[in-house]
Amino acid sequence: MNAEKEGADKGDRPAAKQVPTLGLPVVFLGALWGAVSIVLTAYKLINDKRDEIIHMLECQGLIAGKGQGSEALLRKCLECCDPSVRIFGPLELYFGNLLPLSLGVCLFLAIVTYGVWKMPSYVNLEDPETRRKVQRISSFTASLPAFALVGFALGTVFDAYTILYAYFALH
Repeated sequence: MNAEKEGADKGDRPAAKQVPTLGLPVVFLGALWGAVSIVLTAYKLINDKRDEIIHMLECQGLIAGKGQGSEALLRKCLECCDPSVRIFGPLELYFGNLLPLSLGVCLFLAIVTYGVWKMPSYVNLEDPETRRKVQRISSFTASLPAFALVGFALGTVFDAYTILYAYFALH
């Protein structure tokens, strides 16, 4: 009698929903999280290199007599930025360091954006509703590196304009 009751109880309950395996999206989200630290490190490097280049341009202007500064500032500028002593100038640092790093970050963000956006096509989901939800989440998640890509691309253009304008204004 007890076995009959258990069978009747099981027949009355609806079947449990099958939760799809979402291992790949979790791995992609983990990769996206790891990408954040890479982008932030690159952002710091880009800002430091840009500041170094701008400092060199300001010092070269001061050395050439195109700016106002104290004798102590001029001596300090001659120590680090004297064009006759320094091997790499601002343009060499820009084209050799800052521009490739900025373009590399943009390429990295483009790859991450594309990978996260296309992620649902690599997941085998039978249920159309679940597929739609995963696509919506994937699109929303891909918007984060996409906006970072736009920001870095605009920053790269702004840095190019600023550095090249300042350089050619001195020469």
